Amino acid sequence: MKKQAKIDRGAILKKAVKSSGISVTEASRRAGYGRVTYYMHIGNPDLKLDILDKYATGIGYDFRDEITEMVEYYERKRENSLSTFEKIEAERDFWRDEYARTLKEKYELLKKIELLEAKLARK
Repeated sequence: MKKQAKIDRGAILKKAVKSSGISVTEASRRAGYGRVTYYMHIGNPDLKLDILDKYATGIGYDFRDEITEMVEYYERKRENSLSTFEKIEAERDFWRDEYARTLKEKYELLKKIELLEAKLARK
C-alpha cells in the first residue's frame, strides 16, 4: 500500500496568497490576522481548516482542490449553519406563540377584573 504524502497546508496558503496578487499585508488583514500571524500560519504544515477558510474568503481562493479535507469542512459548516438557522426559526416561533398566549391571558384577566369591578360597584 502506498503511503500518502502529508499535505503542508501552510505552504499551500503561501502559494494561494502569492497567486492571488494580493499583498501579504492585505491578505492577512482580510482574513482577520496581522502580517506576523500570516508568517506563523504559512510555517504551520497542520494549519487549521477554519483559518484556511478565513483566508479563502479574504483572497477569493478555493482550497478544496489541494486540501481534500476542506470539502468535508464546508459540508459540516453548511450543515451547522442550517441547523443554527432552524434553531433560530424554532425559537422565533416559540416566542411568537408565547407572546400570543400571554396577550390572550391578559385579555381574559382584564375581562375578569371588569366583572369584579362591576360587582363591587353594585354593592
